[in-house]
Amino acid sequence: MTETQNPTNTPEQRVQVEAVIYDQVKNNDEIVQYNVVPKYAGNNPIPHEIHFTAYGSKGFTFTYILENPAAYVRTGV
Repeated sequence: MTETQNPTNTPEQRVQVEAVIYDQVKNNDEIVQYNVVPKYAGNNPIPHEIHFTAYGSKGFTFTYILENPAAYVRTGV
């Protein structure tokens, strides 16, 4: 899916989502199921939000909604 590189993919996604889940696995020896769901508005093929959820084998839960500015950039699509 199309996602804005800066600031959406990095640093926000890297710091607010991926690092949190990585730390949970590494520091707590927890198995984590991680789901990502793009949310679309109207006929736009680029998602305006990306929803993250994660659930761990030891009770870890996580949700995060990432805004995607790329959805508001006009393309030839």
